[in-house]
Amino acid sequence: MNMYPIVSFAPDADTARGLAALAHPVRIKILRQLGERDACCVKDMVRRVGMAQSTVSQHLKVLVGAGLVRYRSDGPASRYSLQAERLHALAATLGAIAHACCSDVCAGPQHDKQDRDDDRASAQTARCKDN
Repeated sequence: MNMYPIVSFAPDADTARGLAALAHPVRIKILRQLGERDACCVKDMVRRVGMAQSTVSQHLKVLVGAGLVRYRSDGPASRYSLQAERLHALAATLGAIAHACCSDVCAGPQHDKQDRDDDRASAQTARCKDN
């Protein structure tokens, strides 16, 4: 039984959609590029990412669909920008999950070495009993 409640900052379906959108290295690269400026058009993203316009457009479509990127029409150009609040919500949800399941690993110096050794020994004993 988990002693730490998992606090969800975004509904699970939104979290899954966001993580699925992040599951491609090109999309992460696009997010990094967008994070360096206020807004960017597809032509600029093509130059920065170094891929065909159709490929960049498809990846942007996925990011927009997941709510991680905002799209707005700006005359003949399309402008894209990060949805910072959505990215923060996704990061907060992942942080809460990591804290709930891994707080002893992330706790650092506040747990003394003997407590960590005892915890590892208990976990190892439990795994051996399960097998």
